[in-house]
Amino acid sequence: MKRFYILLIISILSFQIFANDKIDSLFNEFDNAKKDTSKVFILNEISQEYLKSDFNKALETAEKALNLAKEINDKKHIALSYTYIAYAKYRLADYSEAKINIGKSLAIFEIIDDKLHISKCYSFISQVHYAQQEYNKAIELANKSIQIKLDNNLTNELEINYLTLGAIRQKQGKYNLALENLATHVRLDR
Repeated sequence: MKRFYILLIISILSFQIFANDKIDSLFNEFDNAKKDTSKVFILNEISQEYLKSDFNKALETAEKALNLAKEINDKKHIALSYTYIAYAKYRLADYSEAKINIGKSLAIFEIIDDKLHISKCYSFISQVHYAQQEYNKAIELANKSIQIKLDNNLTNELEINYLTLGAIRQKQGKYNLALENLATHVRLDR
């Protein structure tokens, strides 16, 4: 049993060291980036990495990316920055702020007609409603995300929606539907 805990601690420390190396590497890329669009992209990547370990730093980095994206008026990167802010707020259990920020992201993605990110926004909002135990709204939004993905041949992005639907159906006690959704998730995730 002692060996198990020692291996577990070593694994966790190794993961943390690897994550820190990746973040350090991204900061080096940021320092050497010539174009502001590259800097915004890198800041959002750093935020994404921080979402694995430090939600406050993820938020801080995404807010920096947002400010820079606004300075250069890059709509797609503004929307992506709002998305990462929403992810950080979600991880910090600030669901109302997560919804506000993903709503801003969604509005921009709709203006620029980015179907993939529109569907991802609906998928994320569905997960926020699930976390708030608003299951009917979560189902509605997951289905909306699925429909956008199907209409636009984005079928490689469907698995998260079925995972969410399976979790919701399980919470509702609808076990047959939960198993059906989870089986679809597994099939698509391969």
